[in-house]
Amino acid sequence: MGTARDSSGWAATSFDANATTTCKLGTCLVFDGIDDYVDAGNPSSLKVTGGLTVSAWVKTSADGTIVAKNDGIVVQSSYGLDTTGSNARFVISSTGSNAFTAIGTSNVENNNWHYIVGVRKSSDCFVY
Repeated sequence: MGTARDSSGWAATSFDANATTTCKLGTCLVFDGIDDYVDAGNPSSLKVTGGLTVSAWVKTSADGTIVAKNDGIVVQSSYGLDTTGSNARFVISSTGSNAFTAIGTSNVENNNWHYIVGVRKSSDCFVY
């Protein structure tokens, strides 16, 4: 366990990852795809209250979760950015159902760097 900091200096409460390595923008965490995570807690700044943008630089080796957030109770106020079927997907819900889902059209090739962005604006949802 350790403390992960983003480029602004904000610290996640804990992380469990195999190691750190040099990546696109400095140093990043290495995840094994089984049980590694970063826990950012449940601050109000991470709750869905309107428009939202979630982004990450990723280098995948298989489909899986990139970012996931839920309230821990009924999966309300939740969102996720992942890869499925070699495409990026962004799912966002504020009611416990998948109210907004976008699936990208670009192939997310394993072992290559990709910048993936999920956006919710009003009633529209996009992934780039």
